[in-house]
Amino acid sequence: MLQFTRMQVGLALSVVLSLAAVQPANATFVPEDEIRSDLIVSGTPNLNEQEFEALLLKIETAYSPVAKALGGKLSISGDWSSKRLNAGATQFWGRWKVKITGELARRPELTPDGFSLIVCHELGHHLAGFPLNPPEFLIGLWAATEGQADYFATQVCARKIWAGDVALNATFRNSASEFVQRTCNSAWKTPDDQNLCYRIATAAESTTLTMANIKKVPAPNYEKPDLTQVPKTSLRHPSVQCRMDTSLQGALCSASWDESLIPGKETKAGYDSLDAEHEAAKTSCMSASGYTVGLRPTCWFKARL
Repeated sequence: MLQFTRMQVGLALSVVLSLAAVQPANATFVPEDEIRSDLIVSGTPNLNEQEFEALLLKIETAYSPVAKALGGKLSISGDWSSKRLNAGATQFWGRWKVKITGELARRPELTPDGFSLIVCHELGHHLAGFPLNPPEFLIGLWAATEGQADYFATQVCARKIWAGDVALNATFRNSASEFVQRTCNSAWKTPDDQNLCYRIATAAESTTLTMANIKKVPAPNYEKPDLTQVPKTSLRHPSVQCRMDTSLQGALCSASWDESLIPGKETKAGYDSLDAEHEAAKTSCMSASGYTVGLRPTCWFKARL
């Protein structure tokens, strides 16, 4: 029978923790190697530090009880002084973290609502569920794919944090583009729902334009969707245009979300099974659940049902 000294056990534990430290569970808003910070031109920010912190606190306050009920301790934080251009989500030992940098928040293309959508995207990695990334070393199953995090941000998170802003949402009836208004009106029938859809879709314009500019790729356009049809669901960051299309479809989806569930995560048949996809169909817009509007775009998602 093998016996280990306290020193050996301690050494083994330190090795395990070191491996975990160098392989963190991490999801970023934009791949680090695609950020062209050397080509970015500065401009006037739409957020100051106080507003930055207030928006982070608002979303953390709304979602901390949701995370707690699901077994996670959520913290959403920002580093206003940081010169990095990104946001990320991490999960380790029950701690669910979202962090965003000040340099990203100060981008002149990014409105306060666009900023909130980025935070919602990172939160989506924790809560959005199917489609999920494979389990990570020492961490297990946790992160929704990039496309699903975008979809959750507009279908669920933005709707939750802005639904009560009835008067503010109504102002977007005068400022949203004709295309956004026409598309939202086709999906939603009440003025309040239409106004909220306008706001979410307008915020996504800001978020994806910011993304395009820091990657130095063409600006996306709602009227020129990405028509790619993937052979299977992609786990990678979709194109900027595809992410804009995904955000719009999330804004159009009228399915009711169940906050007591992370779809597909606990499915007995497995996170990538048809059962997991069926579970997701109960809380989002999929053909399998009878929806024709608000479907995840085929530029990253391949339905199997």
